[in-house]
Amino acid sequence: MARPRKTPPPSTTDHIPAHVRREVFLRDGGRCQVPLASGGGVCGSTYQVQLGHLTPRARGGAPTVDNLRCECAVHNQAQADRDFGAAYMARFRRGCGRTGS
Repeated sequence: MARPRKTPPPSTTDHIPAHVRREVFLRDGGRCQVPLASGGGVCGSTYQVQLGHLTPRARGGAPTVDNLRCECAVHNQAQADRDFGAAYMARFRRGCGRTGS
């Protein structure tokens, strides 16, 4: 069977399908696309790049090319803090507020 598939199967989970992931990374060149606060372009970092939702998945954002962009880990966490609040997100980060072993 040839890869990638010509007609990918529909996504039945909340995971990002491989064909969508590939298309977003190609479109964004594997660089963080978060606009800089100074208004002078985008971050452009290639360190720890991951996919981020423009409309968060928890708020109904779909795993589509139009709703995803490449984001460095720092900007991905900052966006989560803005979307859900820093105190809430701290519960899910390593070494933050967890007790016991």
